[in-house]
Amino acid sequence: MSALLKIEKLTKKYDTETILHGLDTVINEGEFTVVMGSSGSGKTTFLNCISSMDRPTDGKVLFKGEDVFKGSDKKVSDFRVKKMGFVFQDMNLIENMSVLENIILPAYLAKKIPDKEVVQKGKALIENVGLSGSENKMPKELSGGQKQRVAIARALINSPDIIFADEPTGALNSKTSEIILDMLTEINKKGQSIVMVTHDIKSSLRADRILYLKDGMIGDEMKLEKYNGADDGTREKKVSEWLQNMGW
Repeated sequence: MSALLKIEKLTKKYDTETILHGLDTVINEGEFTVVMGSSGSGKTTFLNCISSMDRPTDGKVLFKGEDVFKGSDKKVSDFRVKKMGFVFQDMNLIENMSVLENIILPAYLAKKIPDKEVVQKGKALIENVGLSGSENKMPKELSGGQKQRVAIARALINSPDIIFADEPTGALNSKTSEIILDMLTEINKKGQSIVMVTHDIKSSLRADRILYLKDGMIGDEMKLEKYNGADDGTREKKVSEWLQNMGW
């Protein structure tokens, strides 16, 4: 695997409080990376910094060797829209826009796809995430799981190099969570790089690699084989024991 993101001495401070303490790590192309840690360990701050949503106080985030934060906020924002996709716990759909409109909005902002192809690709993604016939529905007409499918389709519209997911199943029941995790797993198997923050052990089993944050530092990491859905309990036991040793 080749490095997609290289994080060097990543530090983030808010006023006098240091949240991240000089983190060094690499996110590889095609990898499903899960970030875990207790509350207050810096998981979301780490995700926000490596995804360019928040500028670090010090250190670098290199995307294929290029400094993500070199340039104006507008340049960073343009880079983020074109290269990255996002899936959040609260979905962040625009309530007065239809399913299709929500999905294709980032494509119009990025201008990566010819306008005449945007709607066509949006409709194809709606079908791919299992929501055929829902393109004209409004978010208030959808269940939580359906909204998250829309969010995943939206994240994919610009064919991003990497998807960042912050607790994507946190607001869903166990059955719906499994469906969303299956969807992310299948996307990853096709080569999509994913970084996901989660508190959930079941969700963490989908990872190729787990980064454990502790007090704003990377305490350790665990490498796993690709998830194949046929775990007999061995994978979960292995991850659970490792997390316990980390102080989970």
